[in-house]
Amino acid sequence: GSGEYVGLLRAAARGHRLKGGRAATAQTLKGQGGSDDERGERMISIRKPKIGLLGLMHGLYDKSQPDLPAQQETFARGLANRLSDVADVDFPGAAKDRALIEKYVKSFNEKEYDGIMVVNLLYSPGMRVVQAMQKNTLPLLLANV
Repeated sequence: GSGEYVGLLRAAARGHRLKGGRAATAQTLKGQGGSDDERGERMISIRKPKIGLLGLMHGLYDKSQPDLPAQQETFARGLANRLSDVADVDFPGAAKDRALIEKYVKSFNEKEYDGIMVVNLLYSPGMRVVQAMQKNTLPLLLANV
């Protein structure tokens, strides 16, 4: 099940860690530019980590076995749903070529997610991820599910 990955997802969160692995962000009580409240203390808000799910597969399956990619994308959406109690997981769709891999990883970074979970949905050539990972600044979780 997905329970074994819950701790790893929680560990992917940047910033402070609170009991239960939730990510915490410092927010002031007094608007945008203020640094502290009137007592000189910061307020902590708790949120679930935001994780990008990078589901890898080869695009050739679309022609040779068209039902298989659809089944694997359904699996990935189900995985994201099963993890929803502990993380907000974004699955934009299967990354079937280098361009899509780079697009999704760039998007996860631009949105300042807390990490990326990489899942091999089906076979995918390993070298396709190299350029995207060279530009990635987020923690990675390689999930063998």
